[in-house]
Amino acid sequence: MKRFCSIACLLLALIAARASADVPEYLSYQGVLTDDIGTAVPDGSYNVAFRLYTAEAGGTPIWEEAHVLTVTKGIFNATLGLTQPLGPLDFDQPYYLGVSVGGEAELAPRVLFTDAAYAMNARMVKGSAAGGNIFPASGNVGIGTTSPSPNYPLHIVQPSGQVGLRMDGYDGDWASLYVNAVTAPGNPNYGYMRQNVLYGAHHVGSDYSWNLWLNNLEAMHVEPNGWTRFGNIPLSESMNIPGALRIGNTTGSNAGTLNVLRRLKTTVPELRVVSFARNRGQTAAPTGSPDCLPLRLCGRCFLFPGLPRPFLRK
Repeated sequence: MKRFCSIACLLLALIAARASADVPEYLSYQGVLTDDIGTAVPDGSYNVAFRLYTAEAGGTPIWEEAHVLTVTKGIFNATLGLTQPLGPLDFDQPYYLGVSVGGEAELAPRVLFTDAAYAMNARMVKGSAAGGNIFPASGNVGIGTTSPSPNYPLHIVQPSGQVGLRMDGYDGDWASLYVNAVTAPGNPNYGYMRQNVLYGAHHVGSDYSWNLWLNNLEAMHVEPNGWTRFGNIPLSESMNIPGALRIGNTTGSNAGTLNVLRRLKTTVPELRVVSFARNRGQTAAPTGSPDCLPLRLCGRCFLFPGLPRPFLRK
């Protein structure tokens, strides 16, 4: 029967063929193989199987790999991870190495990995306390959580306070955040959630329009030329408002003034008055500049300075 004595567990060797490639993780391990009375086994090649466990005894291996090793004066060197990647292992809990030689039973006791092996964890940063962070080599990043949602590449949890994300910009003109829709015709979008339910969003469409949605309904749409509509109605004018429009909320000579931004002559065939309403008990007496025409509501009539007769309100 052969015995195994661990001499050293050498530092993890990270080797990259090029900077842009995935970095393979290998663990160099060295040991001494002896017989029952502690004498080094004869020089030669030996079939050695390595297994990793999360338990000191029993259990199912979480990783295993077979090697044909050259033993000299009982000493052997093995590079673990050559055929079975170690990358899927987090190295964030105790691992025990089991070794068997020549198909015999595993040597006992298993070897507990210590600090050098846990250099594998250097490929990510992970906090263990509640509210910690995790920055894995691949996968989802968590800030304020070590269990980020699989739906989001970046998951931020702010247990208290109002601000969960802050960006300081030092450009003299702008401090900007960009959402880039890489694949056409994707729409860059920004959403608003409450208790994991999306209640609002705004996005720029493939036609370069800006759109605001609230509670799954289109609330506002702005064309690239500035034409605007409120609600989901066809855009036939520069601004469509499906409902009443109130101008002003105080009293005064210019409160609630509505100006037509064009000087009107004695005839105005282009002027169309569809409908106007006045709150009960209020009067309007706006004033205008030379370039603006004030519209005055008097009883049932709309008065325009310079017009031969008033427009009657229906």
